[in-house]
Amino acid sequence: MVDLLKKAREFGLEIQQSAEFLCFVSAKSEFDDSAEMKKFNRDFDSKREALNNEMAKDGSDHEKITQISEELRDLYSKIHENVVMIKFEKARCDFEELVKEIVHVITVNAYGEMPMNSFGNCSSHCGNSCESCGEF
Repeated sequence: MVDLLKKAREFGLEIQQSAEFLCFVSAKSEFDDSAEMKKFNRDFDSKREALNNEMAKDGSDHEKITQISEELRDLYSKIHENVVMIKFEKARCDFEELVKEIVHVITVNAYGEMPMNSFGNCSSHCGNSCESCGEF
């Protein structure tokens, strides 16, 4: 078992060399360093807290709740339309998809089954025939 765990750690290090991981790290760094995203997040947290406080009040002001809710929706839209956020989300999703596919391949191989990805192929980059690519 120790050998398998060692191989898993080594494989994890190999995954960290993948284009998907490197793109994710770069996008996350850009996201974390973005003054605009930090401001968006501070503003969003502040609005959300204001909404929660207003909703917790006895006799809360429904017009104020509606106004703050609309401001939150607008801010949420601005956040998700931001180029830095779009790039980060795409990189995160691409990396998560790679990890899911890897986990799937490992799992089905561990149980002795034929590995299939979400596309119904042995791998997303072969020609639909496991015999021809010899990957597995």
